Amino acid sequence: MKKTIQSTRGAVRFSLKHSKNYLIQNRNVISPIFLWFSYKGIRVKKSIGYSVQLEDWDFKRQRVRTNKITMTNARTVNNYLNSLELNLLQSYTEVVSCEVKVTRATIQGLINRVTQTGDIVIEHLVDHDFLLFSTEFLNQKKPLIAPLTHTLYKHTLTKLKKFSKRKKQEVKFDSFTRVFLNDFKRFLEVTEKLSLNTISK
Repeated sequence: MKKTIQSTRGAVRFSLKHSKNYLIQNRNVISPIFLWFSYKGIRVKKSIGYSVQLEDWDFKRQRVRTNKITMTNARTVNNYLNSLELNLLQSYTEVVSCEVKVTRATIQGLINRVTQTGDIVIEHLVDHDFLLFSTEFLNQKKPLIAPLTHTLYKHTLTKLKKFSKRKKQEVKFDSFTRVFLNDFKRFLEVTEKLSLNTISK
């Protein structure tokens, strides 16, 4: 039986708020640039804080034209767009790796994080999915904590994810009972072959 590799990558694109036909008829209009993210029918958009006129936007490349003498910061804006796209796709990949259902709120939270606007922590995840919430929280804390600390935390989340997958159960905030912790320790020692010192960390 032939198989197809399923893509888990979302699609990022940039467009202007107004249509090309509208801008052709209204050339003096300055149109905001919007970031769009879509995956499996979910589409979320957000203004990124920059606006351009029709003649300054390359619709095919989805970037500001850099051959315009009058545009002094075109490359700076394009670098920002490139950074948004890269960071959003990386963040989305991390979320997908937690094997949780991706919703519109999830994507909106990721966009808010990379654009540094709105509510970064996704409210509906707080009482439910510990792994996704912790991944988001750790990403926010990364610039503020030591690299070794970040590595240790990330390593722990990876082990929790493997444990959750093996047990076929979602890890929630109220999952951390004595029974759960004992099972997790056993998993680390027997399945993962970790030493007692490593397990303690």
